[in-house]
This record gives sequence, structure tokens and C-alpha cells, in this order.
Amino acid sequence: DLEAAIENGGNVTLTKDVTLLESLVIENKVVLDLNGKTITAPLFSAFEVKNGGELTIKNGKVVAYESTVRAIGGKAVIESGEYTSTGTALDSPATNRYSLDCREGGELIVNGGTFKSNNGMINVGSTVTINGGKFENIVEKATTRHFAYVSAPLTINDGEFYGKANGAAGGCFF
Repeated sequence: DLEAAIENGGNVTLTKDVTLLESLVIENKVVLDLNGKTITAPLFSAFEVKNGGELTIKNGKVVAYESTVRAIGGKAVIESGEYTSTGTALDSPATNRYSLDCREGGELIVNGGTFKSNNGMINVGSTVTINGGKFENIVEKATTRHFAYVSAPLTINDGEFYGKANGAAGGCFF
């Protein structure tokens, strides 16, 4: 059902945990209810929303080595859930290991959820609106990347933002 919804668009509710063998590329309108389940992308990003694509996602967990959600020309709306990017902070700064990544004309809207990153939290290369959620870098090392790289409009209406693990201050918007 997930593959059909991604290919043709539509609504889908997960019934079991899923481990991805490659990033899921969204080029249609997809509404994904994770239903308390987990999607894991151990080697790459979980979702890449391309031109013409629109992803609404809620109610579960996404764990990815790189980005949990990338809006690369498309629109991504995150309603709820837990999103963790595990990529190491020791990776090259040139890599895109931001937990949330929006660029190339994409749009990202975050209405809620918990977001954790072992590297940078968010790349704002296109329009991003944050209406709520908890955002926390989970790396314990002092040499973490900046919290957010902002080169496009970023609107923050609500949320909790922590630059280091366990609610400690640190990090920055760059």
C-alpha cells in the first residue's frame, strides 16, 4: 500500500514497521499515517519530496541516517511524530545531514512533533514555517554543526529549541 501511494498518490496507514532500502521519493500527493509504527532509513534519507509532490505525515517515528524529511522542490507537512537523524557530527560539513532539509523551491511546514539530530537540525534553503514542536540536537560533543542553516524565509510561530542534548543551551541559527 505504501509503494502504491507513493507511486500514484493517496492515503496510507502503516500496519508494521518498515526498514527502507532506499529513500522514498514523493512526486504525488501522499498522506501517511504512521499509526505508531517506525520507518527506518539506516544509510540515507527517509523521504525526498520532489517537484509536484506533497507529503503529509503524522503519528509515528522516522529514524534516518541523513535527513528524516527533505522537501526538494515539493511540499512536506509534518503534523506529529518523532523524527531522529543519526548521522554523526564528525561527518564532513559539506554533507546534508540536517534532520529536516528544505531547498530548491520546496516548502516545509511543521505543526508539531519531536525532532532530534546528531548533527545539524534544519537546513532552510526554501520557505519553512514552524508552528510547534520540540527540536533538539542530541550530540554530546562540543564540535557539533550549527543548529540551523538559514538562507531563505524561516517563520517560527511556536516551539522549543535546544542546541545541545538534554535541553542544554548551545548551537546557533547561522
